[in-house]
Amino acid sequence: MESKIKEMTEQLSKLEGLAGGNDGHTLLQQHQKEMLAKLREIRAAMATETGELDSVKEANAEVAKLREVIKRRDYRILHLSRALEAGASSSADPTSA
Repeated sequence: MESKIKEMTEQLSKLEGLAGGNDGHTLLQQHQKEMLAKLREIRAAMATETGELDSVKEANAEVAKLREVIKRRDYRILHLSRALEAGASSSADPTSA
């Protein structure tokens, strides 16, 4: 029991020394600087990803516009080819003239 109390007292004095002394303050500042550096890295990564996300959104919008253009052109081509087929079949049929 005595040894346990002595051990706990030593641990408590070490903790109080770290918390109350300059070493504790220095360690805390060092830890805060490390965390700040990590947070800045995360912010930079997020900004990069946000920029990439914006470019992806722009590309998707452009793809949607181009699909609409293709859809309209396919529609026109279909009707022009039908008109050509109808004209070709009417000129090939001598009874319709």
